[in-house]
Amino acid sequence: MTKRLIFIFLFLSTNSNAQSNIGIEAKFDYGALLVHHYYMEHLAERHFPMFEVAILKQTKGKKGWECNRNLPVFGVKYIYGTLSSPRYLGSGQSVLPYMCISYIRRKKITINCQYGWGLGYIKKPFESNINYRNIAIGSHFNAVANIANEIEYRLNDKTRFNLGLSFVHFSNGSFKVPNLGINLASVSIGGKFFIKNPIYVKQDSIDNPDSKNEFSICGAIGMKEIYPIGGSRYTVGIVSLGYWRNYSCKGKYGVSLDLFYDEGIKGYVMRDTIETNNSTSLFQMGLIGGYEFRIGKIGLPYMIGIYIVDAYKGNGLFYNRIGGRYYINEHLIANITLKTHFAKADFFEYGLSYRF
Repeated sequence: MTKRLIFIFLFLSTNSNAQSNIGIEAKFDYGALLVHHYYMEHLAERHFPMFEVAILKQTKGKKGWECNRNLPVFGVKYIYGTLSSPRYLGSGQSVLPYMCISYIRRKKITINCQYGWGLGYIKKPFESNINYRNIAIGSHFNAVANIANEIEYRLNDKTRFNLGLSFVHFSNGSFKVPNLGINLASVSIGGKFFIKNPIYVKQDSIDNPDSKNEFSICGAIGMKEIYPIGGSRYTVGIVSLGYWRNYSCKGKYGVSLDLFYDEGIKGYVMRDTIETNNSTSLFQMGLIGGYEFRIGKIGLPYMIGIYIVDAYKGNGLFYNRIGGRYYINEHLIANITLKTHFAKADFFEYGLSYRF
């Protein structure tokens, strides 16, 4: 994979039109497994190295939101590491589209934050016969989230060095249990190099939303497996009615009324031996509110909700929603979000919203 990224970079460098603001970044990370359950301690056998390589593009400031966000960087990165337990976890790798935002930008020093979300692969997931001690993750393929904060020093217009802290999370969203998740924390050192001096064309205009008020309807679907391991997989359907208040191009606040049809409740009932009389117990209703961080066509929501109708009650009173949204056009939004009960993943929601 690393060779492929380098090949793409070299291919771009041969095209003069593609050179503008294109760069490559490499990092070395040294990290550890974060043990968030005491019965995962045997997976934290050692500290371990990770390596990152990325192809990136620096925005020029042609649009108002680019200037408002201090000229963010967009790219694709590849991460590889041997992880903390060669016996039970093996290696991990991921490919993540990401964006990098500068919170503080000076002549030589910038403070950045990278947000990435993509697909990962764990070499040794749980297997009942040969790897039953990996109680953290039950699938080879997983969703991966990455957040990294860094201090960057600009040596010249083309070359920059950075030092940072990184957090990587592997999870399959309970599509296959076990799914306690793998959390990795590391320190990193690296640098980036641009093919030629980046070009900036900053605009003075502010890219404010056309309307302050926004209503939306969203339909989504998800699938999940519940404990004990080896159980059935269940389908979940979601319909949400939302109201959002756009305070600027940087973000919006909102509330949604969620209606869930969760077939997994049948599994909970059988597992917990709770009696139920009819299928209406598969329906849940919740009220959720929160904030969505906006950068161009990308939205990053974080919301906290409360069940107002829930016959099962076994997952508690509160739930959360985090993830990503992509604004296809003025009305349509594609979303992949994760519904959780605090730190416990429930399922991924794959949906489409219409706003008006």
